[in-house]
Amino acid sequence: IIAGTADPDADVAITMDGSVVETVQSDSNGAFVALVQLPAEEELLTVGLQQLRDGAVVSVSVESVLVVPPAPELGVVSTPTIVLADETGAEVLQGGARAQWNEVSENPLTLDTISYDASGAVVLSGRGTGTDFVRVYVDNEPIKTELVPSDGNWRVVLTDVDKGLYTLRVDEINTAGNVQARVESLFQRAAAKDLLGERATSTDTGRVVVQPGHTLWELAANTYGDGVKYVKIFHANRNAIRDADLIYPGQIFELPD
Repeated sequence: IIAGTADPDADVAITMDGSVVETVQSDSNGAFVALVQLPAEEELLTVGLQQLRDGAVVSVSVESVLVVPPAPELGVVSTPTIVLADETGAEVLQGGARAQWNEVSENPLTLDTISYDASGAVVLSGRGTGTDFVRVYVDNEPIKTELVPSDGNWRVVLTDVDKGLYTLRVDEINTAGNVQARVESLFQRAAAKDLLGERATSTDTGRVVVQPGHTLWELAANTYGDGVKYVKIFHANRNAIRDADLIYPGQIFELPD
C-alpha cells in the first residue's frame, strides 16, 4: 500500500525503476492510496512518484523508496528492507536482515556507531544482550572484552589502534564462553590529523573511505553527480551496510561504475 498527498484531483503515477506501474487519482483534499504488487525480484528496486496533468509529468517526488531483498546467504529473515531517502538522508521504514548471528541466538547483536573521541581513540557502540559480553577483534586478534550492561547498550573504547586498514569484528559471548552473535566490517583507522580534513577520501581503486559526518546521499552526489544514485553504493555494499542511514567512519565501500 502506497499512500500520500498531491494536488487535489491530480493523477499520481507510481514508478518502479523509472517505469510507471500504476496510476491513481487524488481526492479533493489531495490524498491518494494505491495498492501495488512488488515483483519477486532478487535485485534492489527503486519506487518513486510522479504527479501528472493531462498525461504530462509536472512534478516528481524528492523522496524515493529503496526495496532491498534479503540476502539469501544470511538466512535470517525473508522480508525485504524498505528505505525512504531524500537529499537529507535515509530512514529505514521496514527492517530486513540486520546482522548475521548464530542460529541458536534470538537476540541479534548490533554495531550502531564507530566514532572517535577527543583523544583520537576509536569508540564502538551498539546493542546486545544484557549480562553477556562483547569481545572486539582487530584482524582476528582479540583486543578488548566488556560486559554488556543490563539495558543492552554497550560501548568499547580502543586506544591502541594505529592508522591502517583492518577487519573489525565484534562477538557477543555468553557466560559459558559461547559465541552468540557476530558482526564484522572492514575499517580504515584514520590518523587524528586526517579527521580534520576531508570527510571522505576516494582511492584509486574504485573505493571510498567514510569519515565522520558523511551520508550515502552525499557519497553518491560526489561520485555520480546525483544523490539518488546512493542505491548503487547501497547495493554494492550490502554486506557492510546494515541500514542505509547508518554508515561509519572508517568503513570502506566499493564504488560501482
